[in-house]
Amino acid sequence: MERGAVYSNADLLTWGAANACRIGVDIVTSTDKPAVSVVVPSVGRPTRLFLTLSALCRQITSDQFEVIVVDDSADRRTIADVTDSLDRPLPLRTIHTGGLGAASARNAGARAARGQLLLFLDDDTVADDLVIERHILAHSRNEVTVAHGVVIDLTAFTSAAEPVPPARRLTGLRDRHLELEDLGNLPLAARRLGPRRSFIERTAQAVVADDRYESLRWLLCIGTNTSMPRALFEKVNGFDTHYDRRWGGEDLELGLRLMAAGAQFTSIDATAYHLPLARGDVSQVLPAFWRTVAERQGRPPLAMVGDFLCGDIPLETLAAHLST
Repeated sequence: MERGAVYSNADLLTWGAANACRIGVDIVTSTDKPAVSVVVPSVGRPTRLFLTLSALCRQITSDQFEVIVVDDSADRRTIADVTDSLDRPLPLRTIHTGGLGAASARNAGARAARGQLLLFLDDDTVADDLVIERHILAHSRNEVTVAHGVVIDLTAFTSAAEPVPPARRLTGLRDRHLELEDLGNLPLAARRLGPRRSFIERTAQAVVADDRYESLRWLLCIGTNTSMPRALFEKVNGFDTHYDRRWGGEDLELGLRLMAAGAQFTSIDATAYHLPLARGDVSQVLPAFWRTVAERQGRPPLAMVGDFLCGDIPLETLAAHLST
């Protein structure tokens, strides 16, 4: 195999995914126009990324997607070590952004995409084997759909730092762990790993279930397990890189602009499991981020989104203020 060439899954089965990744070839499905491009931004979480990619290796629709890992770290070798370790072929390409932040990394992945659908998946989110198939079905009748699947936090890992050196299993509280053997039956494995819905996931379900919150359905545009047509993403110019490396809602801010562009948001039965790390700066970062959004868009009430995400005001209050 030669660097820069394009090979099929049949070639990969002969050559091996690890060797193909090692020399940096573009790996694609049986056609060079996959239905879905899965964009996975990554920085500093190689063990979680290994589990994320290993789960994608086990998708039912193995011939309809490609994976684009966007390496936003300084050390390129880390991602290569992960891809070299995969136990099954995966239609994967890696691009490097070198520390520009989540918004820029996701945009870079979208620009490199061959698929007409974009599925954004974080590097700490392990997808059940039907996730890609369910996202494809969600877009079969509507060209302006934004689909968000179920994301379940596995709280056993909230204090589980990345292993050094990277490992093939992640160990959390009370020696509970997730490894390759668990990926064949994630719902069963999740039962012993502290499954729960995060605040934003519960919010997403609430705005779908209640027509009073129809104008807030952009809150489904959570940065992982969310898909949309590439054309729709490009119509709103993707993620806003004005916020640089700041964290606090660049995904939801995209949802706000998608709704203004006519997107229809839906929740789908496509479950992925999040391997979270606790953050201690939420109460400062979220309000500051949304104050900036409010100033940038000239809509002062948007600053209240940060208050809501911190749990300081209820959903009813947010809806009332944003409707004025």
